[in-house]
Amino acid sequence: MGLENPASIAFRYAYDQADYDWLSAQDWFVREVEKRKSELRTSGWTYRAKMGLLAEEAGIEIFKRFKTTESLALQIDIWKYLNKLADLEPKAAALPQNSGTGFSITINLANNKANTGVTIDQGLPPPPEYVTAIPFDSLTMAPID
Repeated sequence: MGLENPASIAFRYAYDQADYDWLSAQDWFVREVEKRKSELRTSGWTYRAKMGLLAEEAGIEIFKRFKTTESLALQIDIWKYLNKLADLEPKAAALPQNSGTGFSITINLANNKANTGVTIDQGLPPPPEYVTAIPFDSLTMAPID
């Protein structure tokens, strides 16, 4: 990707120069590195990382030129655009699909119907059979030995 010397990366992961030289001479290692680089380029990660570096540098320049006569509005627009390309804009917190209180209670009190009790639905999947098969005391909810 060109941002850092590969030998420095290897050293960071406790490989010395001799280890890195040996690895970089192995065809399988070179293929795996190229495969990973290709995956990062295809997914757009490399581009976003570079745009992130440019956005950071542009932010520093905007700060330095804040009091100059150049068009600050244009500089800010470029900075915002680079942040957008780098996916660095603040994001709203994602709401869960079942937003709201998280539970519901249904009580049937009709005289002509059988008492169905209380239903509490938290939007969770039903428990597995091995959990529901455990006998428990309905008053204390403790397992019965």
